Amino acid sequence: MRNISLDLETMGVTSGAPVLAIGAVEFDPEHGVTGRAFYATIGLADAVAHGGKMDADTVLWWLRQGDAARQELTGKTGSTVDVLQAFTAWVEAGGVPHDHRLMWGNGPRFDCGLLAETYARVGLAPPWPHWGERCFRTVCDLRPDLPVERVGVHHSAHADALTQAVHMLKILAPSCALPDER
Repeated sequence: MRNISLDLETMGVTSGAPVLAIGAVEFDPEHGVTGRAFYATIGLADAVAHGGKMDADTVLWWLRQGDAARQELTGKTGSTVDVLQAFTAWVEAGGVPHDHRLMWGNGPRFDCGLLAETYARVGLAPPWPHWGERCFRTVCDLRPDLPVERVGVHHSAHADALTQAVHMLKILAPSCALPDER
């Protein structure tokens, strides 16, 4: 299995929200390490042109965030199709068969669900199986005693994906495994 921590930055929190940034980091719980990373941003106008529906409350929320996070969304951006094709190529370059890819997002419907919707709106298939979607929040709830230690800029899809991957390793590390009950 290949584990990928996924984080999106969007201009909405419900179905159909425009995706503006994709951050992803491979992680290996068995060996306790992170691997390759992916990060790309999509222009807001292009995301809306491809069917994304902005939410006013989310736009206002973004206006209250730090300059560093907002600047990441307004720097060099690509088109929705180009970024999705680049993400697919990155996932496939890992050499793991489609049926063995696990995509870890925040919430069962948010990151994986919104990204899958975005793929569908442009006529592409996501590079992971629907049964490979996993929930980071659910696993965090298993170990509420472990605080999440932030890495990088808060609300940067890349930094948030890395933060999630590192936290998952703390939770799923072999040293944290339950003893054999034989």
